[in-house]
Amino acid sequence: MTSTPASIGFGTQQRPHRDDAVRSSAVSHHNDGSRDVTLNLAVVASNLDGTAAPAGLFTVSPASVVVPAGGDAAATVTVDTRVAGPDGYLAAGRPASPVARWYTRRWR
Repeated sequence: MTSTPASIGFGTQQRPHRDDAVRSSAVSHHNDGSRDVTLNLAVVASNLDGTAAPAGLFTVSPASVVVPAGGDAAATVTVDTRVAGPDGYLAAGRPASPVARWYTRRWR
């Protein structure tokens, strides 16, 4: 299983965050195997200190995809820095997988 792109940089969002643009990026998952694979695409996001990032900062849709054997399935990763929370470097990724990681920054 591979994901393209392997990482996404959503850039830096300057304060005030209430006017930040919601940003999205498509991610394609490819299955080199001979059986269909179901991916649950939950997001785990954290601040630099390891504490959980604000809920809703990163989302992925759909929440689950079936990647056919030898085929591809798409999802969209969205970051919404208008969500209340701390400023600084924030990271997210698919749980227990090095396949996809997403990043953004919020500065004061």
